[in-house]
Formats: sequence, structure tokens, C-alpha cells
Amino acid sequence: MPATTSPKNLDVVDAITAAAFPVPALAQRTNDPAVLARIAQFADHQAAVAQDLAATIAHRLHTVPGDAERMVVLTLAAAQHWRYRLAVDTSEVRRGAGIPLNHARYRTPITDSTTNYDRIGYVGRVRDGAHWDPAFRIYRGGAATPAFHTLMEAGRRALARYDAEAPHGAVLQNFVELPDGTLVLGNRLLRGYAADDAAKELTARIAARGDTGRIDTGRIETGGTPIYTATATAADRARLYQAAITAFAAALITTDAAAALRSWVHGAYCLYQAPQTKKGSDAVARVALIAFGTLALGHVPQLPHDIDLRGYVDGQTAFTRDLQALQRGSR
Repeated sequence: MPATTSPKNLDVVDAITAAAFPVPALAQRTNDPAVLARIAQFADHQAAVAQDLAATIAHRLHTVPGDAERMVVLTLAAAQHWRYRLAVDTSEVRRGAGIPLNHARYRTPITDSTTNYDRIGYVGRVRDGAHWDPAFRIYRGGAATPAFHTLMEAGRRALARYDAEAPHGAVLQNFVELPDGTLVLGNRLLRGYAADDAAKELTARIAARGDTGRIDTGRIETGGTPIYTATATAADRARLYQAAITAFAAALITTDAAAALRSWVHGAYCLYQAPQTKKGSDAVARVALIAFGTLALGHVPQLPHDIDLRGYVDGQTAFTRDLQALQRGSR
């Protein structure tokens, strides 16, 4: 099948701007306008690298039309390297009461013994000016931030899925259906005893790796009624990562617009179900999605500001429906 990318695609590549990267509310853990303005500038970095990646893909596929899958692999690797170097070069810091950033974690792989757990629902540490409540082991007070509202909404959607799919369960397993009908185990949602176990594991890990010099492990927010997302096993993430690569390659070479959209959206979901490193996977996914999508769809795609949380929480059917509808509505 012939590649659709050619030098003329550089016209649409030039349309990639910071507007393609809505500021994730999850990154907005303060209400200080000056700090929020600085956070918004991250979109400029993303747009620049997405443009470069898309231009490289377009030139390569025009020269070697059958090289789509290799170009997807190289693009994802380049995006991962960019994210790590940016973290190091800009000396990023974490806002709020979270664990201070360790730049090495932007290239530290997730393993079966270091599952990524992310708390959703009530997360008091992302409130502006919150104070620690040792009796309940949560942060209280302060002012709600965009991050707080977004995590609360993600928690609401997670509980709605529990009500519909696992009303009495502590673990809600996501399944990913591949185009051939194969089912792969994706990430999980945890509540109740499973969430409590995750919180204990996280606290023990932080203490074991020596972060106690930078954060008081006695103030890790484990109280309340936590809900966590948990990454899939290494083997399943490897299958899903390959599925994402295959889907993006298919999107780049098809001449069918509807098929390109389906493949691009499927690749997006698989990519979010298969994070590779302890930190930075969301930014890597966003720049890759814009680079691949711009070429495959013929226009700069739109991303929800919380696409990462949607990928972790909503399930394949809802994620696919909503991301496809967003693209159709933008045309």
C-alpha cells in the first residue's frame, strides 16, 4: 500500500503549534497566575519537537514508503530522549506537596516490581496551600486547583465504572481488544483493600530508595478512600506497545481516511496502556500522537487536556468513542 506522506505534508506539519497541546489540568497544582503561565510554556517545547518529528517522518516515508513501522519506533525513541533531556536541562521541579522530581526516572523503565500507581479521586496534596492531617493521613484545606478538580472527576468516572462493571470488586481490570480480536490485559483500577495495599507498597518503595532525605514518608497521602490506577505487567505492556507501533504505522500508510482515524485512535489507547518509563510517558505520547496524527489524518489532531487520565480510567470503548468524536468535531 503506498504511503500518503510526501513533501507536501510539510504544509500541514507547519500547522503544529502550541495550540495542539492544551495545558493538562493535572499539571496545574497551583492558582498562582505567574506559575500557571510558566507551566503553559511547556506546550512550546512539545510543539517544536512534534514539528521536527513529523517532518522527519514525512521525508523518510516519501523516500522509503515501506519504512513506516521503523519510523514509528524511531520517533517514539526520539520523543523519550527529548523528554529526559528537557527534564535535565530545564531543572524541572514538582509543584505542590508531592515527591521531589528525580530526573533519572524519566528514563527508568517500569518493571513488574515497580508498578506505577497513580492516585485519583480526592488528592489533597494538589490543593494550593493544603495542610497535613496526621490523624487521617491526608492533606486538607487550601484552595482547589485545576489538578484537584481533574483528579476528582477521574475518580468519579472510575467509581461509575465500578458500579457498572465490578460493583463489589476491589480490582477493575481493563482489557484491550486488538484489531484481530485478541484481548490483552491492560492497566487496573484499585480501590478498597487493593488501594490500601498499593499505598503501603508505594510508601515502602520510597523509603527503600532513599527519598526520605527529601520527603517525610510519614506525610505520604494514604488516608481517605483512595483509588489508584496501576500499570499492566511488563509482558502485556510490551504487547500493547507493539500494537501501538503497528497501529500508527497503519495509520501513516493507509489512503482511507476513516481507517487512518481508527488506527491512530487505537494506537493512542495502546500507547497509554503501555507506559515505558517511571516519568514522562504522557508528554512522550502527546508529541508522538500529534506527529503521527498530523500526517495520518491530514490535519493537526485535537487532544483532550486529560488524555492520559482518560486512557487510564475510562476503558477502551469510551476512550475510543470520545477521541474519535473530538477529531470529527474539529473538521
